[in-house]
Amino acid sequence: MAGIFELQLIGAGFSIFMFYICFTHYKRKEFALGDLVLWGVLWLILLILVLFPQRFDTLFGSLHVQGALQFIILMSLGVLYLISFFSYIRSKRNELKIQRLVTEISLREHKTVSDHKKSEESESEKRKKETSEESTSYER
Repeated sequence: MAGIFELQLIGAGFSIFMFYICFTHYKRKEFALGDLVLWGVLWLILLILVLFPQRFDTLFGSLHVQGALQFIILMSLGVLYLISFFSYIRSKRNELKIQRLVTEISLREHKTVSDHKKSEESESEKRKKETSEESTSYER
């Protein structure tokens, strides 16, 4: 069974690893600086809570939470709910943008096709006219 020290090591390693993942996403331009700062602060808070849980006992007591682990679990659930909600909102926005783009593209293509048909029809009518004029000139 793992002791407190081993759990602290695992938690600290996880926090550092996740900050590294955030940093690599920032370097690849997949995260903005604000994203890196937000996630970096969250992983730093987790790291501090994991390494020094006894420093926050008075805070936990005033919140009626028994210890650091319970506090971390409760806060993690809250953060997960927030992330899920904001992800849902963003996916809905993207869905609406995609719908608008598809509609715009299909209308543009429909207009192009109808313009092309009109030009073909006018060319066809010109040919018919020319052909009929030529045939009337031959008959004379």
